[in-house]
Amino acid sequence: MTGYTYGEGSGVIDGEYVIGTQPRGLPVTSLSWIKAQILDIGFDASFFNNRLTGTFDFFRRKRTGLPASRYDVLIPSEVGFSLPQENLNSDVHMGYDMMVRWSDQIKEVGYSIGANITYARRFAWEQYKPRYSNSWDEYRNTRWHRFSDVYWGYVSDGQFQSWEEIAGYPIDIDGKGNATLRPGDIKYKDLNGDGIIDGYDQRPIGYSASEDDDLTPVLNFGLNLAVSWKGFDLAIDLAGGAMSSFFQEWELRNPFHDGGNNPQFLMSDTWRLADIWDANSELIPGKYPTLIEGNSSHSNYWASDFWLHKVNYVKLRNLEFGYTLPKRWVEKAQISDVRIYLAGQNLFTITNIPGVDPEGLKTSGLSYPTTRVINIGLNIKF
Repeated sequence: MTGYTYGEGSGVIDGEYVIGTQPRGLPVTSLSWIKAQILDIGFDASFFNNRLTGTFDFFRRKRTGLPASRYDVLIPSEVGFSLPQENLNSDVHMGYDMMVRWSDQIKEVGYSIGANITYARRFAWEQYKPRYSNSWDEYRNTRWHRFSDVYWGYVSDGQFQSWEEIAGYPIDIDGKGNATLRPGDIKYKDLNGDGIIDGYDQRPIGYSASEDDDLTPVLNFGLNLAVSWKGFDLAIDLAGGAMSSFFQEWELRNPFHDGGNNPQFLMSDTWRLADIWDANSELIPGKYPTLIEGNSSHSNYWASDFWLHKVNYVKLRNLEFGYTLPKRWVEKAQISDVRIYLAGQNLFTITNIPGVDPEGLKTSGLSYPTTRVINIGLNIKF
């Protein structure tokens, strides 16, 4: 809609206080619905009198008309607003989904076991008139028919072990002839062979790790088990994920970030002086570079695979153990069923990034983990 926004700015004109208004910009007259083309091919199967069942699906969704603005239509900067969005871009989601289950009864024991797995990725598809200044620009920045969940960064190559190694190192890492480096600092691979580390040495090193992106793992899987015997029942659900990344930064990486302290794992496993009051004392090696206040812009803290972690995990999502009282015990009280149970959610996690909830990967670590819940319950049916 055309029009103005009242109350934007104010000032004194001819001695009177005047409330300002601001144009809303060009009206959006050419933006319509996003269109989706969805393909799903699958099959269901069962064998052995339905004891073994399974499903498989291949899915592909192409969305066209994603909003974007043209860059090749110029308007004077004095206008004060930019071009409205139009239906210009597209993307594709594609993947597989599979489930298999076996269930059976052996005398008084009933049981079932099932597993499921899903692989799904998003592709940036056709874009509006892509433009590149050279082949590197195209390789680095194109989104045309490319995975959209890719994280770029530097490839680490160990850590410096001594002042002598730094002095004789032939590659300029920090852009200052390595004058800012210390033992324990991170080395990077000079992948284009020009003797310096810069943006031309960045490569795809993992999956999306930005909090602004969808951090759902590319690969998700689950396993469930159920057993029953003479009124007792047990159900277990495991869930997990893989093919995702966690980028460790801010409070989890930067020295004394924002004037605060550092986590214990950084403080206890860092390169440091044996005597912090003696600059010539022995250096004690550690996993992380020396923590120096105000040093968060140093080459140690560039986006690299030193701080990017591949995430794999399995969670005990649900566990429930119950007992249903025999009917002869309760039917005299006009009750049809009484069941006592103990249930838990998110009881434990097995992951390659201990100390961080793999389902709440806030890069600063400043978030609550998934809540562990334990319930004791009683169900009565009349």
